[in-house]
Amino acid sequence: VVASCYLFVIIATFKAGNKRKTTHSHLFLPKEYSVDPYASVFNHHTEAEVLAYLETGWGIGNVEDLQLSFLHGSEDDH
Repeated sequence: VVASCYLFVIIATFKAGNKRKTTHSHLFLPKEYSVDPYASVFNHHTEAEVLAYLETGWGIGNVEDLQLSFLHGSEDDH
């Protein structure tokens, strides 16, 4: 029997930059991600955590239209 493990990655899509905000994307692995999927509990970042992280680079109030989506796949797919 082969166990299947699914890894869910968050894709954050947002607008940031100078006057003409451009669209950017950033991938977020689960918190405390380990390369051993059978020894990990996948806890995901909240929208507030993602926004706080993005604002450390782009500045507070400079991230707009934040949208989070999940990209998932089986560890058996590779």
